Amino acid sequence: MTRPLDLPAEALLDASESVVAVGVTPGNADVLAALAEPGAVAAMRPGADGAQPAWWRPPPASRKDRRRGIGPDGAEALVFFIGQDRMVWLMPDAEAAGSAAMLPLPTMPLDLWSVATLLFPTIGRGERRRLWAVLDITLPDAPPGDAPQAAEEAGRVYEALVSHVDRLDVRLLEEAVRLLGRTDAAEADFFQAALRRGMRRAFTEDGAGTPESATDPTEFLGEIMAPPEALRPASRIEQVDSDEVAAALGPGGRLASALTEYEDRAGQREMAQAVANTLNRRDHLLVEAGTGTGKSLAYLVPAVMYAVTNGRRVVVSTNTINLQMQLHQKDVPLLQQALKLPFRAAVAKGRSNYICLRRWRGFLRDPTPAAPELLFATRILFWLRETQTGDRQELALSDEELGAWAQVAADVDSCTPQLCRHHRQGVCFLARARREAEAAHVVIVNHALLLADIALENQVLPPYDDLIVDEAHHLEEEATDQLGLRLEQHALLGLLQRLSLRISQGRYGGLFGDIHSLLLTTGGPALRERAADLAQPAHDAVEAVVPLVRNLFDAVQGFAREAADTAGGNNERQLRLTAGNRRTDSWERAEETWVALSEGLGALGRAIARLHGTLSDFRGASEELDEKLADIVGAEREVDDTRARLEAIIAAPQSDMIYWLEVDWRGVTLRSAPLDVGELLRQTLFASCDCVIMTSATLQVGGSFRYVQERLGLERDTSSLSVASPFDFRHQALLCVPGDLPPPSAPTYPDALHGALHDICQSSGGQTLILFTSHAALRGAYLALRSGLPGLTILGQGVDGPRTQLLERFRSTPGTVLLGTSSFWEGVDLLGEALTCLVIVKLPFTVPTDPIFAARSEELYGDGAFMGYAVPQAVLRLKQGFGRLIRSTTDRGVVVILDSRVLTKRYGRVFLQSLPPADMRKCRRSQLGSMVAKWLHGPSGLNQPRGG
Repeated sequence: MTRPLDLPAEALLDASESVVAVGVTPGNADVLAALAEPGAVAAMRPGADGAQPAWWRPPPASRKDRRRGIGPDGAEALVFFIGQDRMVWLMPDAEAAGSAAMLPLPTMPLDLWSVATLLFPTIGRGERRRLWAVLDITLPDAPPGDAPQAAEEAGRVYEALVSHVDRLDVRLLEEAVRLLGRTDAAEADFFQAALRRGMRRAFTEDGAGTPESATDPTEFLGEIMAPPEALRPASRIEQVDSDEVAAALGPGGRLASALTEYEDRAGQREMAQAVANTLNRRDHLLVEAGTGTGKSLAYLVPAVMYAVTNGRRVVVSTNTINLQMQLHQKDVPLLQQALKLPFRAAVAKGRSNYICLRRWRGFLRDPTPAAPELLFATRILFWLRETQTGDRQELALSDEELGAWAQVAADVDSCTPQLCRHHRQGVCFLARARREAEAAHVVIVNHALLLADIALENQVLPPYDDLIVDEAHHLEEEATDQLGLRLEQHALLGLLQRLSLRISQGRYGGLFGDIHSLLLTTGGPALRERAADLAQPAHDAVEAVVPLVRNLFDAVQGFAREAADTAGGNNERQLRLTAGNRRTDSWERAEETWVALSEGLGALGRAIARLHGTLSDFRGASEELDEKLADIVGAEREVDDTRARLEAIIAAPQSDMIYWLEVDWRGVTLRSAPLDVGELLRQTLFASCDCVIMTSATLQVGGSFRYVQERLGLERDTSSLSVASPFDFRHQALLCVPGDLPPPSAPTYPDALHGALHDICQSSGGQTLILFTSHAALRGAYLALRSGLPGLTILGQGVDGPRTQLLERFRSTPGTVLLGTSSFWEGVDLLGEALTCLVIVKLPFTVPTDPIFAARSEELYGDGAFMGYAVPQAVLRLKQGFGRLIRSTTDRGVVVILDSRVLTKRYGRVFLQSLPPADMRKCRRSQLGSMVAKWLHGPSGLNQPRGG
């Protein structure tokens, strides 16, 4: 028996709120196509006053209609059944939900997921359980299995959304309607109806009449709790007892009592003691901790004990957001429960992660926003009611919304606390996050922020003397990125457009246009008279610079084309700038265009400075004018910084830097990076910290830390520790290496490779991850496997969806083969039977023409670059790739390396010696299938006898 909807009486009285809930069976992305399938669509009209709902199902489609993939008769019948009511439905896929627009209905269908994500912005589209929880409705865990169930679910959700929105502040609804009313979206009608009901209640319930409108959207901010006081370091450092640290992690210790699935790990206790001793000695330490060691607790336990004992701050840096969240949301609460110590932890992030209320107010004043931006603004409006952090991670932002977020996020150029009333009032989210970090014993950051703090001379993070770097094998790469320069053609043109955009003759948008309008509407007589004269020189300066920017980047692209022609048609997307090619005629032409652009940017900077100086005399005339002053300060900084970066890359190269350009569909990007990152880290990070502990599962090459010490600028006598993994690799993992594959340069290689992959995948039955070093090789194998393995699901990176979606499909779909490139070599946790076979197609050497690799090879290593730089770098990447297979003591599987160089080349021994001690077997290509099948599916499952 279906349950009739119990909608508020006022909703039923309002014709625009009469609805028909439509359900479609899962997997249908097109409502018209679904109408041609028997039973794929159902519609339900709620009954009023407790009456039973009315149901509709499509008539059977004719054979001709099914062949054409449409159901015209069904569509006409559905439209007739809906009549003047509004169709509502609940489709997790936004494109599928949009297909309802194809029906000739008098009103736009209402996408309930869109409404839900506006009202509950921290819930992502399709997160059913979370939505049901906040709406306080009970529905089956599984998605609806048929169309009537889907229709009833849509009806129940609509009822709950109406009930929820009717409890909201009328002024909040009014602001939502003000935003959405500028669109033709069905969501606007939903909120307008809710506002009308709210207005009627305001008149009839208390006689108060129409409530006052909200004049400031930020008044809907939730109450923001004040952060705790900053730490007070002890005057004298007290040492931590390393035996007490080990005992806390051992059997019967404090962690064992707090964990339901406690495992005693001797390596974890050994590492924890080493970390405690290093903190006590005020020294540096390198720790390679094999997969499964539990290294995060091994460094957090001594760090927390040390920080609380001494009132000092320990910074923990990771490379990935996943590890940051694990530390903050899983490990820190566990330690707070287990250690019973009064410690505080905070996650520090870059400015762009936090909403800036001043920029948010400016975003709302945009006179010509697009509909997606208005929907985004409505989400933010509801989010600000509940957020304590202003951190975008709370929001489930789509890719399309990231551009809008950039317009409201805090940024270094326009952030001027002395001009910001939100900062003065204590409601600045960025400032609050900084104060939380100052009060924390453990501050969790990512490598990018850690190194940005160095680049900005320690203006980002609170002072610290003790640093733990997890995922330390990424530190050099991140330092290379953060300590260099980047200037993108499209970003520079975007900056100019944000400053001034001609809309029509004498009419401008952008910052200078906003200032002109503001002076005319809010300034006094003196300002109004001078408005045009003040803004026009800045407009003129921007219009003069735009063609100069295009001239420069056109010249740079011409230089790149000429260099590619000289190299024999090599169409690389990256081109290193060297002393040699800087002497070519084409580069000299680029330098000439830079001279003109440099003068133009200088003139623009002076025009902005004059505008700033004049408006500063009127500070305090209005809040809006003061906020625009902050934007002018930011624009002045940004223009000066852009000019300095271009000067450094084009006209003033330094011998200790690497320079190159990148070309893609958006235009040219100019880049620079330090040649020797290790020397910079030695002078900054290691010199400023009393204690630095660096750890990772992959730091050693051939049993030695020497390569990592050299690359990161650590002294040769830096203390080090190697902690073996607790996994029994010899019994859990088989390593197969065929020695008879032709070399990659051979004409027969692609067919041989595809044949080997076919045999491996067929024998494994799926749950196989294949790692490539190039997208071209991946695409070739993808096509071959799709046609040759019809019984398996083949998924390819860059072909079948984004990384997270591919991993979810791989986990949930038996018989799946996943092909991935660089981003799949690490950070992928596929436990148990989700992954049983890992294939590494080629050793992961860096492309020799990569500008950074080429420069460091030549300048730092010379003739010894291959063995001293290329091989160790590839070894660490291979170890990361190998680590995808065995992630727990119960995991079992096969690793196949399809690169015979590990057997035939002298350096191959370094790769094999660096891998975990799996059961390694050399074989012929023709034996791969049987060996994989025997190991995975043999009578005993594991420990098969050698041979075969």
